[in-house]
Amino acid sequence: MVLGVGGGGDMRREQLAELMIGRAERWLQSPREALNGGRYDDAVYCAQMCAEHASKAALTVMGIEYPKVHDVSDVLMTIGPRLPAWFRERLDEMCRILTELAEKRGLAGYGFEKGLDVSHFAEAAPVCVKEAEFVLENCRKLVENVKRSPINKN
Repeated sequence: MVLGVGGGGDMRREQLAELMIGRAERWLQSPREALNGGRYDDAVYCAQMCAEHASKAALTVMGIEYPKVHDVSDVLMTIGPRLPAWFRERLDEMCRILTELAEKRGLAGYGFEKGLDVSHFAEAAPVCVKEAEFVLENCRKLVENVKRSPINKN
């Protein structure tokens, strides 16, 4: 669904997307700290939340109402033709990351129910954080570009 346009809708979307990027950045602080503290499950969980908020900011700035799910990669793929070429070049990789992080999020949050401890995530956690950084970096750039250039909104 397309978010409302006109009557300041573009400004509202841009401001909302900026706030969402800020939230994604805060989510990314936590996994960095968690890695240093050996809390690998927390690092994976927070990395996923970072990527989720960043990708939803990208959808928001493009005027797309995002679904209330953790993995919005299918929606990003749907609007691919509307996205700038530089973003489309990275879209497959970002969507892969979003899907994988969403799958890992459940285990990271509730793995204890299956008998998993934090060491189960020790190898994956640094990769998840790096991948979340990649998604955030690209979504932040998209939000900034759309804000500066109305042409990118179409």
